[in-house]
Amino acid sequence: GKIVWQEQPLWKEKVVRRGRETFATRGILRGSLLHVDGNFFCQGELGSIHWLDLSPQGFKELARASLFDAPQTWSPPVISQGLLYVCQNYKDFNSGKGPRLLCYDLRGE
Repeated sequence: GKIVWQEQPLWKEKVVRRGRETFATRGILRGSLLHVDGNFFCQGELGSIHWLDLSPQGFKELARASLFDAPQTWSPPVISQGLLYVCQNYKDFNSGKGPRLLCYDLRGE
């Protein structure tokens, strides 16, 4: 294959560090990409997920959420029958929760 575009999505996010609110510039860093229903689902290295429309003209972010704030989230996500399975490999910086397998229902109501 060939690279049709290369760009790092960045965004500002409110974070609490040491009891103080501040804004941080965040990005996907390394991640996993799945082709789902004509668009792309991306899971970033720190636990963010992104619904993307990708084309040779560039990308459009359709939705974004942060599932957790933990480094080295490299296990590829799985979507099966409308359920999203993600693996958090390290302790969450914010909640303190350790490694775990999470399941999110994407089917709606």
